[in-house]
Amino acid sequence: MNNVTSQYSATIASYLTRAAAIAKRSGLSVQVETPYLRLQRRASSASLLLHPTHIVLEIIEVEPHERYKRYGSAMLDDVIAIAEALGLRIDLIAESTTLREQRGLVQSTLESWYRRHEFVGPNDALMRRTPTNRRVQLR
Repeated sequence: MNNVTSQYSATIASYLTRAAAIAKRSGLSVQVETPYLRLQRRASSASLLLHPTHIVLEIIEVEPHERYKRYGSAMLDDVIAIAEALGLRIDLIAESTTLREQRGLVQSTLESWYRRHEFVGPNDALMRRTPTNRRVQLR
């Protein structure tokens, strides 16, 4: 293992350890599958892919019969808190491959929801949220 790979692995391991501790303090169930962090609480779950410079929010889900009860927003707030504590931006693609199955969750609603949580981007699907101490526009 070369030095760059070793440093990359050490950074990811450190972020995962810190992120898992933050999530557990918030009452989330945590599963670590390096470099992934899977979070769950009540009717919501999220999957995060950690990189040395950012977090990719791969998916955030709420059980269909539990939507519009703030479970998704609470989970997203937890993801944002983790990213803020680590000083990392969050990247995501605000679209669902299963929109037809989501009973009423249309693309514009999903994009608007992320924008209310301070995600920005050059188009509505590719979005980013930078830590509040270094907010920049995605190019």
